[in-house]
Amino acid sequence: MLSHSDHSLTQPDSLADYLSLKYLVAVYPEKSGFTVMIPELSGCMSQGKTFDEAMDNINKAKRLWVETVYANDKSLIPLPANQSINQDDTNAQTKPNCAGMIKLLS
Repeated sequence: MLSHSDHSLTQPDSLADYLSLKYLVAVYPEKSGFTVMIPELSGCMSQGKTFDEAMDNINKAKRLWVETVYANDKSLIPLPANQSINQDDTNAQTKPNCAGMIKLLS
């Protein structure tokens, strides 16, 4: 079960706990859309023609990544290193229903 005391997380128990973890999403604007990745989840990346499509796709990729690793060895799923982005960072933004915090990179 997740515990948010002292701004720290304990190791999750269930697949639902792991799926609820919020990770930083790196967003790279491209000429033909957006490339997105979750750097903490090795190889977890996607793309989309629009920002919303890219975010939908990274949510699907995150779910598949977590489900696959959970089924094989859940101890390999890292806990998110950063649950928030500095409020002074003008390049950072959040959107509802996303995989986590979003960092726009150029």
